[in-house]
Amino acid sequence: MEENVESCTSKVIFCLTLLFFLFGCGQEKITYQKVDANKTKELMDQGATLIDVRELVEFKDGHIPKAINIPSDEVADKVEVLFQKSEPIIVYCRSGSRSQMVAQTLVSMGYTHVYDLGSVDNWTLTELQEER
Repeated sequence: MEENVESCTSKVIFCLTLLFFLFGCGQEKITYQKVDANKTKELMDQGATLIDVRELVEFKDGHIPKAINIPSDEVADKVEVLFQKSEPIIVYCRSGSRSQMVAQTLVSMGYTHVYDLGSVDNWTLTELQEER
């Protein structure tokens, strides 16, 4: 009887360990990274795309050089057409709220290199360039 309990316990421990490795360790959770202006510049130099997720009128009032405008409510539809899931994407907005929401959306869509600059104010104001 004692052997059956030990055998059963060993089997349960083995199964739990196997489940842990299959479902716990086997899948790496993809998240986005918060970045500052310096890291943003570095990523852009390496080919990352900078997306301003503010509305067009906000974008026209001034934006970071080389940024493209895709308003937050259009990102999910447009990025799948424009970018591969492995391409690095950096997002920003006015306060950081919309960029955080968009970064989370991109990750949930399967994008693996997502970065959030947060507020446009995180970019130095002297480098903010109005491109009309």
